Amino acid sequence: MNGYQYNAHFYKVGTFQNPLGALTTSSWSLRVYDSGNNIIMQTTSGITATTTVNSISVTSSTRNSDTKTVGIRSEYYITFTTSTRMLSGSTIMFKFPKDQILYDSTTTCYNGATNLACTFTNVDSNYFQTEITQWCNTGGECAASSSISLTLKQAINPGWILTTYTSSVSIFTINNALTGSPTIDQVTSNVKFSPSLIPGTLTNINVLKDATTNKVGESTTYTLSFTVVTVVPAGGQVKFTFPSKALYKDSSTAIVCKDSAVVTKTCTSVADSTNNVSTLTITDACTSG
Repeated sequence: MNGYQYNAHFYKVGTFQNPLGALTTSSWSLRVYDSGNNIIMQTTSGITATTTVNSISVTSSTRNSDTKTVGIRSEYYITFTTSTRMLSGSTIMFKFPKDQILYDSTTTCYNGATNLACTFTNVDSNYFQTEITQWCNTGGECAASSSISLTLKQAINPGWILTTYTSSVSIFTINNALTGSPTIDQVTSNVKFSPSLIPGTLTNINVLKDATTNKVGESTTYTLSFTVVTVVPAGGQVKFTFPSKALYKDSSTAIVCKDSAVVTKTCTSVADSTNNVSTLTITDACTSG
């Protein structure tokens, strides 16, 4: 036997370039040959290489400040910088949370004045997404550290305001030239649109008091009407907040709420120890959306 039996061998080879995508390769083969190119020993499994995603830096994510009312159409803008180059045919996927932005069939994608071919699909009840062929160098390679912008036109502001957002816009660059279309760069946290949404304005507000019950201490009824300018989703509530000592609750009679069709609605009130009513909430104000 030659003196190499059971000796450890170490080789450092390079420099190579990692694949353009986060993946684990299939097994390498390692073979040892004699001087006549005859196999002495080999292994064909258990040796793999893994690459991990690089990062995307979002430099701005905004909505049009002139159209920031809940429930109306607006434009949304996002600009970001990649870390790694993208080949021709690579795509960029955007995953949008529905508590920050909504879409419908008229929503379109633009890079400046250029219309980008985009199709939106629902991921689940919380997110929708679109995947677009990279446009920073159409037909060619998109360089590393490229600044890329996307505008969404005719998008829709959510019909409500959250005080705290836990969701994030996610962006992925994808190499479709490799099996499995692995991700190249990504960002999946702390991307939120600003400025904050503002409430819609109620119009045609009218308050009528039963004219036959004007004397102090009498039980009375108010008719309150208004028009909403934003869609109220099913399950929506209406809450009235009253000034101090304006209304009192009759301790012997429950407050009853009815709609314009004289259908009794579920309502709850908050009163202090003197029965001074501070708020009244109709919890089933909108049952069909």
